[in-house]
Amino acid sequence: MPERFKIDELLKNVVGYLETRVELVKLEAKEEVAKILARLLLFTLLMLLFAMFVIISSITFGLYLNYLLESAFLGMVIVSGFYFLILVILITTRNAPFWKRFIRKMISADLNEDDDYDGA
Repeated sequence: MPERFKIDELLKNVVGYLETRVELVKLEAKEEVAKILARLLLFTLLMLLFAMFVIISSITFGLYLNYLLESAFLGMVIVSGFYFLILVILITTRNAPFWKRFIRKMISADLNEDDDYDGA
């Protein structure tokens, strides 16, 4: 009879250990999700602020060109043409090898930053 108690006690310990490991994995997964969401939120905020900066700067520069050229719309046409030129360049080079290298470097740099992440 005493051996049965030892086996029961051993089974309880094993079950307790497994339950603890499962909870630990759940907590680690929650921590990773929280890190990813925090980084995504920060990235979104930074991109929004950058977009606002570019838009306001473009409008300001367009108005300044309007003033210099003494035109009601020519400055805005020049600024719009500049952005259109950038768009055409990006579309025509979207499959170029340097973009793939650039993306790989950005991803590997991001993964290396995750290794140094201290949770703060």
